Amino acid sequence: MAGSAESTRGIRTLPDEGGDLTGAETNWVQVNTLLGTPVENEVPSGAIDGANMTFTLANTAISGSVKLYYGLTRLMPTTHFSVSGATITMTFAPELGSTLLCDYRK
Repeated sequence: MAGSAESTRGIRTLPDEGGDLTGAETNWVQVNTLLGTPVENEVPSGAIDGANMTFTLANTAISGSVKLYYGLTRLMPTTHFSVSGATITMTFAPELGSTLLCDYRK
């Protein structure tokens, strides 16, 4: 098999122990660190009962990264909800039996 630094169809194998990352790999690590790790399809905790308007994420979200879905509808930040740390506060109470789904970066 080819050496660890060589690629197969553009996919690089893991470097040998003590091997260095390429410039592109180093850049990816730096960007991922700055932008955060994506979390997708998380169901925020909190009662969906027609009265509760506060929900909690499993992690603190990076500011501006939260995408919240109510059923099949993507909600608008500040219009439909706000986020502080890991807490989502909605401007309305989701109806009993409805679903919330969240994507964000932590």
